[in-house]
Amino acid sequence: MRLKEGINKAEIILIGLFLVIVPAVILWFTIGFLMLVGGLALGELSIVELIELYIIELILFSVGSYLLFRFHRYLVTERLPKMINKKDELQSDNGNATEKETSSRNESE
Repeated sequence: MRLKEGINKAEIILIGLFLVIVPAVILWFTIGFLMLVGGLALGELSIVELIELYIIELILFSVGSYLLFRFHRYLVTERLPKMINKKDELQSDNGNATEKETSSRNESE
């Protein structure tokens, strides 16, 4: 598989590690917080329940990250160019209106 320019294997590995490690860190902080406030005793959770929680967080984090990526890509590729073009048109219209006012003032004098 040939990668596009701008994306190299190191970036793909970092993204993969990020996707695997971040849910584990979130789960660790969640369990730590619940133990701190007394809502959970570590002995109450089995290994299977911890794995289930990790998988659920992994899926939710992956889907959320993907949706955020797609939304960002849509904004940058679709909306931003249209907004820039609209702004340029408004500026050119304002510039033309200002030039017309200036030229009509000069003609009337």
